[in-house]
Amino acid sequence: MASFIPNAVSYIYYADRLNQLPQGVIGTAIGTVLLPLISKQVNDYESIAKMQSKALSVGLILIIPTTAAFIIIPDIILLTLFDHYAVRQTAPTLIALYISLPAFIINKELLLTFFAKGNLKMPTIFSLMCLGINVVLNLLLMHKYQHTGIAIATSISTWINSTLLINYLTINKMHKISQVLLLNIVKILIATLVMSIVLYVSSSLSSGLFLDKIFARVIHLAALIFLSVVVYFGTLYGQFKVYKTMRFSIYTILSISLVLIILHVAATLKDWNSYKEHIVQKLENTYNAKVRIGGKVKVSLITPKLTIYNVYIQCNSNKEQKLSDLISINKIEVKPSLLSLFLLSLQPKSITLFGMKSSKENFVNITNEKASKVDIIIKDRQVSLNNNFVDYSNIVNI
Repeated sequence: MASFIPNAVSYIYYADRLNQLPQGVIGTAIGTVLLPLISKQVNDYESIAKMQSKALSVGLILIIPTTAAFIIIPDIILLTLFDHYAVRQTAPTLIALYISLPAFIINKELLLTFFAKGNLKMPTIFSLMCLGINVVLNLLLMHKYQHTGIAIATSISTWINSTLLINYLTINKMHKISQVLLLNIVKILIATLVMSIVLYVSSSLSSGLFLDKIFARVIHLAALIFLSVVVYFGTLYGQFKVYKTMRFSIYTILSISLVLIILHVAATLKDWNSYKEHIVQKLENTYNAKVRIGGKVKVSLITPKLTIYNVYIQCNSNKEQKLSDLISINKIEVKPSLLSLFLLSLQPKSITLFGMKSSKENFVNITNEKASKVDIIIKDRQVSLNNNFVDYSNIVNI
């Protein structure tokens, strides 16, 4: 089905390569070790349940934080591994596929019970049912979400398969979800949440700084991975070692949440219009043109974003202007790193232009100016070839 969507095969290929890495390293490895142990005690369901609970705990300890990391920083991972800005289109597909990773681990462990007993009938039926669901969801989602819809359908069908396996084994008293496993999952989720907040904040602070070279991006990704591993296993170790440490984790989450709320309130109360002159200077240096800002300037610090309303770019300095020399943009969203925002360096990761009106020539120029370093997304554009003369001062009413 992906072949009916332009470039979808490539996007899914990139995402699937990264998705299969933890599947093989974690899921397949645990399954290979666990199968002989279950086969020796094929009729002792209590012992099998204990072994599966331990195996699931180990698998989820590794797979849940991995899933969270790929959801939070997919663009950094893709850009570092493949060294090509076009693969950022793969990020939504990668996120959608990685949501199914915990379900894959669950399936891998539960299927061993069927394999050990030689019962392949029910897993086959469940697989065929999920295959049909996957096909139907593909047809429903791919038209709206393109290649990402195919990945979403795959994840949904994988989780449905997990649900069917768990219900069948539980109803037939072949598996029991222990309280120890549930408690471990809660601890894993708490540690993952702490790690996710730290990873999101650190990636926002550091992204966009000195990352033009592949070596710098590798160091950046390695530093984020190291920080995430330390935070995650530190929090997890504290929870498994001392139960009281859970309160510390909760206090840490509440403290970080309070800081994020303060940042949001501070960004709302501050008058960012005073930075118009600085922003105009940066834009004029970037595009070698005169720039006017007719609207407000807003900043979000939680999700670092600078929003500028009603921007006009004058492409030449002639007194008498043509319509083809004027670029009108209803709204510009610049997503820089948080640190560069505070330093007023405005080093963007991406720029989104809303309601852009321009000539074909200027349209090409503005998209190519920084295309080698910055993702430029243009929405609701209108390209005009009209060469009528207009008064620039009448259009830009400031």
